[in-house]
Amino acid sequence: MEERVVHISVRGVDADLIPRDPRANSAGAVLRYLLRRLRLPCGFHVEMAKGVPPGRGLGSSGASAAAAAYAAMRLLDLRLPIWELVRLAAVGEEAVSGSPHADNVSASLLGGFTIVSGDYEVLRLDPPQLEIAIAVPEI
Repeated sequence: MEERVVHISVRGVDADLIPRDPRANSAGAVLRYLLRRLRLPCGFHVEMAKGVPPGRGLGSSGASAAAAAYAAMRLLDLRLPIWELVRLAAVGEEAVSGSPHADNVSASLLGGFTIVSGDYEVLRLDPPQLEIAIAVPEI
């Protein structure tokens, strides 16, 4: 893709609720940030397959931002320390919530239970061996 823009298509759970405008989409915001910061000569086309319903507190936007940050890191061969990858993914959360919080993106990137400091240092804890069930009512 030669244009320096981000195009987004979405399918899956509640796909019609996910913004296609990269300024209002957590994955798109991450990629727009990289385009500007790294002065990339290309753009991105993102195909999102959503499995986490948005707007229910389950980290849908965080999962998308984390996936975009990780994919871009691999695609562009960026060697980012984990705190910087978490900070990059938090850019996506800022686009959709107004602040660059890293609670959901850190868990999406590292799994387990995560604690994130204000300077994006992450402590990951393995969860105990237990079964968890989550119910998401549709009201």
